[in-house]
Amino acid sequence: MNRALLLTVFVIFLTPIAIAQIPYFCGFEDTVENNNWQLGDVWDINQAHIGNAVAYSGNNSLYISDDGGLTNSYTPDQGEPFAFREIYFTPGFSKYQIDFDCKGGGDMQGFMRVFLGSTAVSGFLSEAPFWTHHSITVDSSFAGIQQLGFKFTYYTYLNPAGAIDNISIKGINHTTPEQLSTTDITSHSARLTWHSSSIEVPQTYLLAYRAEANTAYTETLLSATDTDFQLTNLAASNWYVWKVRTQYANNEWSEWSTEKAFKTLASIPYFCDFEDTTENKNWTIRNGANCEFDNYGGVYFAQDYYNRWFIGTPSAVTDNTLLYISGDDGISNTYNFQGYSFVWAYRDIYFEPGYAQYQLSLDFKGMGQDGQDYVKLFLDTPAIPPVDYYHSTVTFTQIGVELNRSEQWTHKSFTVDSTHSGA
Repeated sequence: MNRALLLTVFVIFLTPIAIAQIPYFCGFEDTVENNNWQLGDVWDINQAHIGNAVAYSGNNSLYISDDGGLTNSYTPDQGEPFAFREIYFTPGFSKYQIDFDCKGGGDMQGFMRVFLGSTAVSGFLSEAPFWTHHSITVDSSFAGIQQLGFKFTYYTYLNPAGAIDNISIKGINHTTPEQLSTTDITSHSARLTWHSSSIEVPQTYLLAYRAEANTAYTETLLSATDTDFQLTNLAASNWYVWKVRTQYANNEWSEWSTEKAFKTLASIPYFCDFEDTTENKNWTIRNGANCEFDNYGGVYFAQDYYNRWFIGTPSAVTDNTLLYISGDDGISNTYNFQGYSFVWAYRDIYFEPGYAQYQLSLDFKGMGQDGQDYVKLFLDTPAIPPVDYYHSTVTFTQIGVELNRSEQWTHKSFTVDSTHSGA
């Protein structure tokens, strides 16, 4: 029997990736330049995409997506997509500045980070659910060819999906202010602090801030010793953005720092009947994959719960929006007996000092077994609540007793003393 020897030659044609030079800019509007970006982790549900689902300006951006790029969305615990581009950092500069616009992420539950090679050059991005401008300064040790990378990591549904736009890289000679921090946030004020370069001597600082809804900044010129500023006369329950730059000798200015965002607290007297959509968005709900968050051997897993908090109108209720527990994805105000749930709904409120006592009241209904099925009310300093029932201890101050055994609507009222004043 004759045999035929078949030889097949596979030839793969690769389009060469051009190494970018600085100054570099990418707004993801140029198809040729977009093709120079390499998108990794393509086999997972979450992927990095360049497309038009979201953008700060123009039509396109770089973003995370779990539906092939149609929307800027993600599925928890389904990959850590990344995108990278090779950039030549021209030697001869003492520092380099990487600027970009971004939104989404913000804490350990879901974030974006920036890398040069294997070195993380940023913290978690960003703390705001809207677009803000970020600036990163690196030193001359990064001169040469570097792989600029953006990595998207989302373990839970707690944070909005991330996106990047308008990347700019250039060599600079002056350091921007660093370690921007916002503390002592109340309903009408906040403390802003930053650090100057340890090498250069600042002459003055220029501070700029704005409400999220505004495009124009209010600017304040400060002395070289002022690295701490108290913002006042702010509106309650509003997002604000601020940044700062340094003036050096010979009237030379640094670039603007990264933008820092914060939200003022609600003020008292406070009322919420969950009929105001804007106010409802100020409530944080940690449900299911948003809530239990375990670390097994260095690998994080977002767990799930049957019973969850919802804001809406459940079946059998008409003309009334509620904060309620549901075991069927919000359809009805019932709960599932198949497993325990450890879920949270919370709102940050500033208790104006000067009162001897404060009164908290609410309407409640719900049945349950003592010690097993209940709602607890806590009042404490703003913090992310514990996420794992079996491995966490709740240290918040509880107000009153467990709420249950109320088949009909019941009005509850609690009084706390002046030690609870403040945030």
